[in-house]
Amino acid sequence: MQTIERDDFLKLTAVSAPAWAPGGGKAAFLTHRANEEKNGYDSDLWLWQEGKGLRQLTGAGDVTSFVWDGDGAITFPAPRDRETNAAREKGEERTAFYTLPLAGGSAGLRFTVPLNATAIGKLDENIFVLRARRDLRKAERLHNLTGAAREEELAAIRDEEARFTIFDEYPFWFNGVGLTSKRRQGLWLYNAANGALTRITGKYLNVEGVAVCPREGKIVYHGNDFTTVNEFTTGIWVYDYATGSTSCAVAPGGYRVWQVGWMGDRVVFAGAVGEVNDSTQVPSLWTAGPDGGEVKRLYDGFLSIGNPVGSDARYGGGSCFVGEGETLYLISGKEDESRLIAVDKEGKVTPLVEKTGSVDFFDIRDGKAVFVAMHDMRPQELYRTTGGGWERLSSFNDAFYRDHAVIHPEELRFTDPDGFEIHGFVLKPVGFDPDRKYPAILDIHGGPRLSYGAVYYHEMQYWASHGYFVFFANPRGSDARGEDFADIRGRFGTVEYQNLMDFTDQVLERYPQIDKERLGVTGGSYGGFMTNWIIGHTGRFAAAASQRSIANFISMEGTSDCGRSFAEGHGAATTAGDMLKLWSQSPLSAAHNCTTPTLFIHAEEDYRCWMVEGIQMFNAVREKGVDARLCLFRGENHELSRSGKPKNRRKRLAEITGWMDKYLKP
Repeated sequence: MQTIERDDFLKLTAVSAPAWAPGGGKAAFLTHRANEEKNGYDSDLWLWQEGKGLRQLTGAGDVTSFVWDGDGAITFPAPRDRETNAAREKGEERTAFYTLPLAGGSAGLRFTVPLNATAIGKLDENIFVLRARRDLRKAERLHNLTGAAREEELAAIRDEEARFTIFDEYPFWFNGVGLTSKRRQGLWLYNAANGALTRITGKYLNVEGVAVCPREGKIVYHGNDFTTVNEFTTGIWVYDYATGSTSCAVAPGGYRVWQVGWMGDRVVFAGAVGEVNDSTQVPSLWTAGPDGGEVKRLYDGFLSIGNPVGSDARYGGGSCFVGEGETLYLISGKEDESRLIAVDKEGKVTPLVEKTGSVDFFDIRDGKAVFVAMHDMRPQELYRTTGGGWERLSSFNDAFYRDHAVIHPEELRFTDPDGFEIHGFVLKPVGFDPDRKYPAILDIHGGPRLSYGAVYYHEMQYWASHGYFVFFANPRGSDARGEDFADIRGRFGTVEYQNLMDFTDQVLERYPQIDKERLGVTGGSYGGFMTNWIIGHTGRFAAAASQRSIANFISMEGTSDCGRSFAEGHGAATTAGDMLKLWSQSPLSAAHNCTTPTLFIHAEEDYRCWMVEGIQMFNAVREKGVDARLCLFRGENHELSRSGKPKNRRKRLAEITGWMDKYLKP
């Protein structure tokens, strides 16, 4: 068996976006592999068909989304058209769409649109539903301009964008998207028969989520219509293709909405009104009429919506909330795993796929699911449900799993002083010798509304192959354990910090082979916050690596894309209302106590935990004479460790491992 090396993530295949054909019997999906030479990812389209197995449909590595175009073809956007690419280089908004017939032949150009768009569904044979983000200022300046006048204005816009940026909205940027001031994501209909392009959402409405129901000819979407401040409670609207009309199903301002879909003739959505825990409340399920009226609670309780189980071996996206007939299907976290469940119109929950690991994305047709999962400590593969069970359809990562020493985690549980059971995991080092002493790394997840589970995590497996124990837990504040467990509002750095320290004690007691003088700690996002907090409150760790962290809730409130909601929701205070409360929960307030050599990793385009957070901590620690290092990645955002450029992902892991080796393997 081979040990897992730093660059082995290049060998993994990620799977995403499974989608049944309209008639069932076959499903399309995407695969993704890191391409070291181009420092990016190759994404291609595949088909699974009943009785025929898998077939690769594209090989250029340039397909990142698609829609079924009837039962016999698939349409997707791709940068293959020279005129379209030339226009985009000049700053024009334009996308070329190609159609691939499954019966044979190559993909041909179907149509182009003057938008930077993706297709998200079809309403009939010729009507495509497109989603696109537009720069409103740019669109106004180019309106009605043609020829040389348009070329001159485009050149002027490019010159200005290189010299300055104007913000007049808040938030003014968003992680993974970039600048958002006066930019809106909207919906359009494109008629492939006559070339007509029709916008169906308002100029200033920013669409956050959408579901297309071709059988009913309707589209449901949620978002905000704003010109200055984008609030975090959204409205829900329904567009009816038959009448060309739009109705409001749920008025803006009442609910914080996670997902929308259809359940029979009613809108179904995951959302919260904050009646229990304000803006941090775990969502529940609700239904509403498409034309408004009473909103009814579908599920009497709170649910983890989507997949909370983290991993650095995924790429791409897909559906996690799909209605079919009178049943809603969704991915929901339960303790340390994510599962696929069905909810009927009476609110009864029935698990469809419930297994240790995670269900990542899925689609439903006639009650049958095709889904992507990380089960049995394997990287992602494609599966489908069969009767009362399920079967694996792909084997993209079989050779890697067979040939490499993938360590399966051992569970460790204990009860905290408040009576909550804390769940944790331990990876033993490859070639574990009970008579030896080993260093160990505590890895802390982000969120805090996320969780760890028994899934393949490349960095942890690499460290285990590199001679480390790796231990990780789901302290208070983590997802999928209910509202009471998740609620740490206004108490950041208290109960969950104690959980992690108690977990460390439990690990050291159970595994005496760990050298308690050679402990390291790392984590990203909220895990970076907790790493920062730990180095200011204990000296028990000999090395730390703080990644994409929070240092100061006061500065975060006004600079992060989610600063207002995060600081007020989780910190339970604002700078205007109780600045001292925010400061008391900020790791920077105790940074002067740090004695732990600490590496800080941030990305210049991380607008979730902006680089000023890491810079503040680095300066504070360095001023105390403690060894510190700051590695700032250009062209990367909050997703550096998961979907960053391959060369940067390699450098990040090398930085962390080298830092730990320096202090834990003297």
